[in-house]
Amino acid sequence: MAAPFWQWSAVDTAAAIRNGSVTSEEVIRAHIDRMHNANPAINAIAVDLGAQAIVAARAADRARAKGATLGRLHGVPVTIKINIT
Repeated sequence: MAAPFWQWSAVDTAAAIRNGSVTSEEVIRAHIDRMHNANPAINAIAVDLGAQAIVAARAADRARAKGATLGRLHGVPVTIKINIT
C-alpha cells in the first residue's frame, strides 16, 4: 500500500502484520509519529502511552514470530477515548 500506515484500515493493517509484510512495531511507530505531529493542533490525545505501545508491539511481533495463534486484530494499534465526568 502506498498510503502511510496510519491511514490503513484495521483489517488491512492486521493482514499485513499477519503475513509479515510489516511488523507491529513499524506500524505503532508510524502512528506515534503521526500522533506527535497532529496532536498539538487538535489536542485529541490526553495521555501519551507511546512507550507502552512500543513494548506491546514488540511482544505482538515476538508472538507472531513464535507461531502463536493470532487474534483478528493482532498487533493493530488502537486509541481509547477517556470519558470521565
